[in-house]
Amino acid sequence: MSLKLGTSGVRGTYIELTPQTAAALSEAFSTYVDSGQIALATDTRPSNNYLRHSVLSGLIATGARVDDCGILPTPILQWMIRRFGYAGGVAITGGHASFDRNSLIFLNRVGGYLSPYETEEFFNLYHSNVYARKSFDQLGTCDSSSDKLDSYFEAITSIQRGTTRPLRFVIDCSNGATGRVLTQLSGSLKIDFIPLFCDAEVVSRREPEPNRLNADIL
Repeated sequence: MSLKLGTSGVRGTYIELTPQTAAALSEAFSTYVDSGQIALATDTRPSNNYLRHSVLSGLIATGARVDDCGILPTPILQWMIRRFGYAGGVAITGGHASFDRNSLIFLNRVGGYLSPYETEEFFNLYHSNVYARKSFDQLGTCDSSSDKLDSYFEAITSIQRGTTRPLRFVIDCSNGATGRVLTQLSGSLKIDFIPLFCDAEVVSRREPEPNRLNADIL
């Protein structure tokens, strides 16, 4: 099975999505956004750590200023891109695919998936193999942006809930990225969460859902 390229990013197994390919895609993306400031986040897949280093190498090689957000749900990364004016973002994730599959999602300056027109331009640049690689004294940088997560929860707090009735939910994060922000989210929304499988440091023993079996319409 070969890599899948589209508006939702690049998808494939961790064997197909090699470090060289991830680095080249990142160089192309940084070149496409003029080596601007780029936000980066991952989910909890075991293969994401080596992909993160590959993506970072490509972004830094082309002069991008990277804010590494660590483990973070993609929707929060999208919010951060628009809120803080990033030139774009990269989410190393996989959605509902099995744990042997990864994806690189490239996000535009408003936090959205690349449009069909943007996708065509980006992939044409990638296939051209002509990237804006910088000299050693013009390489990009990488900083942690964990402090920006606080702004997200401040924004959540400003939203007025329509009822004062206390709410309680059982949340199963399948040891995914959402588990990292669950405690802060419950405090901001004043909701009592009962967590299940919310340890981002532990690899889930079951596949993400929905899957083809339980989502099939008979």
